[in-house]
Amino acid sequence: MTPTQPNGSQTATRSQPAMRVMLVTHGLGTGGAEMMVLNLARELRRDGCPVLVACLGSGGTDIADALRDAGARVEALGKRKGPDPCVTAGLRRLIHDFRPTAIHTHQPVLAYVLPAVRLSGARPRLIHTVHSVATHETRPPVLRRFNRYAFRHGVVPVALSEEVRDSICREYRLAPEGVPVVPNGVDVGAFACERDLEAAGEGAGRRAPRLLCVARLAPVKNHALLLDAVAALARAGRDASLTLVGEGPLTADLDQRARALGIADRVRFAGPQRDTAPFYAEADLFALASEHEGLPMSVIEAMAAGLPVVATAVGGVPSIVADGANGALVNPRGPQATQEIAAAVVRIWEDPERYGRLSRAALATAEDHSARAMMEAYCDLYR
Repeated sequence: MTPTQPNGSQTATRSQPAMRVMLVTHGLGTGGAEMMVLNLARELRRDGCPVLVACLGSGGTDIADALRDAGARVEALGKRKGPDPCVTAGLRRLIHDFRPTAIHTHQPVLAYVLPAVRLSGARPRLIHTVHSVATHETRPPVLRRFNRYAFRHGVVPVALSEEVRDSICREYRLAPEGVPVVPNGVDVGAFACERDLEAAGEGAGRRAPRLLCVARLAPVKNHALLLDAVAALARAGRDASLTLVGEGPLTADLDQRARALGIADRVRFAGPQRDTAPFYAEADLFALASEHEGLPMSVIEAMAAGLPVVATAVGGVPSIVADGANGALVNPRGPQATQEIAAAVVRIWEDPERYGRLSRAALATAEDHSARAMMEAYCDLYR
């Protein structure tokens, strides 16, 4: 019988050798896909599985360091701009050396991985997680055609939510039963904190709500909408502060917008952070205004910290944010979007009973999205 560890996981024995898992990403920056890879690798290592993470770009990042700290082997292939046959050759060598049971890809890397597998002569299980709605994951038509070929020739596409699965089936003309759904998971305990449920409310003695957004400062995240909402609250005589954790091409533009709106003193640009848990702990509400999403890691992390979430109803977000139950969903577009976010903040924060109820429900939702459960679901696909 396979021995069981105190946490319920099973250790590998001679009768059940540990799976060897190779995770392949385009990069190892601070995005949600990279955090998902880190969480998955950590759980696999805790379960005794050898893990190799191959990234097409640079390996000199905080995520790469965290992967190494977890015991994963990290290999950066130094991809040059444009098609780079050296990447395929490098992947082939890694596959031959590591001999993976399963290769699990993320982001647009299949065009390099599949030829490398064929050249290596290996026959691992091939899994590909689609981290956003399918039409946004691979915009160039040539990559979409390659994915369609891959999904019909041995690569199992995995969706983060039912909404993402629907988009995969439409884009690649696949049957739903061939597209498993595995929600993202986080280390729930890493974000646990004491939350002051008595701080919410209106009137004398009550403080202004502290909003938080953890996301790349990129157009798709639509941070401008959050700035507009904070400005709308200020005009209505309701104060609120906003902390933005992350980096990206829009940092300077967003800073300029905050100044133009007269809310520079209410907005903090915290930059990229390896440890985001303290930011969730000090916040009161989490806000996300993305134009499209898969299943945001940051939303699950926020809920693990007991934060009600105000988010746009896009992609897989409605699968975890239930309007009125653990947060609020708003329309991502249209002239009323700013007012909807501002109204949701007021509605949640100025009603202490509602705030406490949503906070407790957010915690319960996070418990259903643990990194452990995610790892076990993927291991079923790796076998």
